[in-house]
Amino acid sequence: MLSKAFDNGMICASEQAVLVDRDIYQEFEELMKQAGCYFVSPEEKEKLSNSMFEYNEEYGFKLKSHVPGQSPYMIAKEARI
Repeated sequence: MLSKAFDNGMICASEQAVLVDRDIYQEFEELMKQAGCYFVSPEEKEKLSNSMFEYNEEYGFKLKSHVPGQSPYMIAKEARI
């Protein structure tokens, strides 16, 4: 988590995802929350998606260019969360 917080995850997008076995998901989520992680609600996820991505005829959905490197606070503020 530290490597994703100090530079807002700019270095390697492949390390942004976590796959967790269903059998240990509840324990994993609790440990992540204890470590300061925040899990967005379905409504917040929708707002973030609408704010962060745009549709392009050539590429389909893509991340808006001003989003990478922004703090979580700024991204949430723009999404009106």
